[in-house]
Amino acid sequence: MSNRILLLLTYAFSLTILLVGCKDDVEPDNNQELEDVSLSFEANQPPVEIPSGLAQSSNQYAQQVYSQLAQVNSMSTYVSMMQPPEGAEVSTTPISTNSNARAASGDVLVYTYSQTGPYGNTITVAYQVSETATHHKFELFWDLDNSGFQRIMIAEESKLNREGYLEYDFESLGDIDYLFRYEWKEYPDGTFDFTMYSYEFQMDITVNADGSGLIDYYLSGDLYYSANWSADGNSGSYNLYDSEGNIIDSFTW
Repeated sequence: MSNRILLLLTYAFSLTILLVGCKDDVEPDNNQELEDVSLSFEANQPPVEIPSGLAQSSNQYAQQVYSQLAQVNSMSTYVSMMQPPEGAEVSTTPISTNSNARAASGDVLVYTYSQTGPYGNTITVAYQVSETATHHKFELFWDLDNSGFQRIMIAEESKLNREGYLEYDFESLGDIDYLFRYEWKEYPDGTFDFTMYSYEFQMDITVNADGSGLIDYYLSGDLYYSANWSADGNSGSYNLYDSEGNIIDSFTW
C-alpha cells in the first residue's frame, strides 16, 4: 500500500473518530425532506446481522467468516461520517471541486464545518445531500490545506427500497477508482445481497431471511475461499480453492 494511500487513510480515520455518532434506525422513505435523509445503515443497524454462533465459535474457519462479516459491518463507521455535527453551516449551493466531478443539480443541501486533523491542522469538511426522482445521493468532501474541496466519499440509495452503493473514493487517488466500494440490495423475501470491493479483494455475501448465509472471497480476481453458515451460526462449511477454481481443501464446524 502506497504512502499516499496510508496518509489519506490516516486523515480519514481521524475524521471518522471525530464524527462517529448514533441516530435512530432509518428505513427508506420516499417522502423525506433532505435534512432528514440518511443511508439505511447505522452503527446500531449494520448491514449484516452476524449469528451468535459465529461470534462465539472457537473454530478457526468460523472465526474467519465472523471476521470478514465484521469487516463488512465497518461500513457503518463510514456512514457515521455523513452525520454533520450541530452548528454546521447550512447552504443550498452545491460544492464545486478541483476535479472534473459534476456538481450536484436540483435540490441540494450542504453542511460545512471544521475539524482538527491528526497533525493539528484544520480540515474543512462539507457534507452534501441531493436527490433525483428515485434516489438520494450523499457526498463527503474535505479541504486539507485551503486548496479547494476534494470528494472523499459518495453514496446513493433508492428511495423505494434498501438498494444502493457507497464508495470511499478520494478524487486525489488518480489511477485508483476507490479504496473501498460497497453495494447492497434487499429483496422482498428478506434475502440480502452485499458486496465489498477494494483494489485487492472482493467479498460477495448473501444473507437469507432466516439468518443463514454464504460468502465468496476473491483475491486478485480469483476465488480464494467460500463458506456458508446456518441460521444460528453453530454449523457451516469452508472451502479453499486453487488459482483454477478447484477445491483443494474443505472444513466444517
